[in-house]
Amino acid sequence: KILGEPLFLAIQGEGKGALPGVTEVDRRLWQHRRGASVEHLHKTLRLQPVKNFPLLRTFLRNEERLPLLGRLADILAWHQLLLRSLGDVPLTREQAAHRN
Repeated sequence: KILGEPLFLAIQGEGKGALPGVTEVDRRLWQHRRGASVEHLHKTLRLQPVKNFPLLRTFLRNEERLPLLGRLADILAWHQLLLRSLGDVPLTREQAAHRN
């Protein structure tokens, strides 16, 4: 309420009459909203037709595996290093075991 009580109430839509300088954008930007959550997202998606948001639905179905995405850059860097050092030729387990 640093804005002052009349301005705060006007922005929240609770004030008496409109105050100069308080636009609809101000009201929408500063109005109180419940925090977004994954549960809210799940509930919202259940109300949508299944064909909507297929990629988002796939991510949510695999939510427990998503922390592994943070390691994807490391895995790809390791893959690139292996390809550079070993080349593009196929390698059997036996050849790999004896390779220096």
